[in-house]
Amino acid sequence: MTTPIASPLPTSLFREDEPVIQGHSLLQCATVPLFGQIDVWDFNGVVRRNANLTEGEWKIFFSSGLTRPEWNLTAREIAMIMANPRYEAPIDAGVHLAPEPFDLKTGIRAVSALRNVVRWAEKNGLPPQLGAWGDVELRRFINHLRDKGSKPGTLMNYVNFLKRLHEVGPALSMGGPLVDPWKGMSARKAAKYVATDELSTPAVPPEIWFPLVRAAWIYVHSFAPDVLRALARYQELRGCLRPSGLEPGEIDEQLDVYLAEPESRIPLHAPAAHAGA
Repeated sequence: MTTPIASPLPTSLFREDEPVIQGHSLLQCATVPLFGQIDVWDFNGVVRRNANLTEGEWKIFFSSGLTRPEWNLTAREIAMIMANPRYEAPIDAGVHLAPEPFDLKTGIRAVSALRNVVRWAEKNGLPPQLGAWGDVELRRFINHLRDKGSKPGTLMNYVNFLKRLHEVGPALSMGGPLVDPWKGMSARKAAKYVATDELSTPAVPPEIWFPLVRAAWIYVHSFAPDVLRALARYQELRGCLRPSGLEPGEIDEQLDVYLAEPESRIPLHAPAAHAGA
């Protein structure tokens, strides 16, 4: 759905009718979202979705803090640039990213990160133009996350994101942060991230994963031969198919004759357990 923007905004580098995917292999019959769509960009059926993602995770939602026109435009431009790093307009504006397109999930996460930045900015009375932000504002946001108890890994991700906002700033209609407060410093060092041998994810208790391994073994050891036999039989039956030699209209006539015979039997699916006899 496309809703018109009420307030006047600077002219973007991207046209409203421009497809937002130009550097990825598209699925057959894909309907690519357009840059002018300000509510949601749906990539289901457009670009192959990773198996570990749900349909809802394969969309970019410009809501929950990104409905204000200025922020909405910035979010769409960031997603557009990250999806198409070799697009001529950002390059002409002085933005030179890696030549290969980012994984779309990276762009989705970037918009989600921006949403959190926007919520903090609105609570602190900051303008919706990133071009008016300096290093003080960016450091304040990271300190805010640290005070809330965010772990160094999370802080590192946000430092990288803020660095990226500064990097793509020349191609953003509202501009990007004026400076990179951590220029020449890695995000790991800025976030005070210290690598340890300690696992960040607790070990799964044996009482949980033992039954999973046991069930997987039963599937492979006990059910697999039946599955393979069923597949072989299916392929055998497919190989026995012969064309009827009838035209489509003649097939319908033959079916009508068959159905009209009282002796003709019609195969039915077994009724569902909850549907009764």
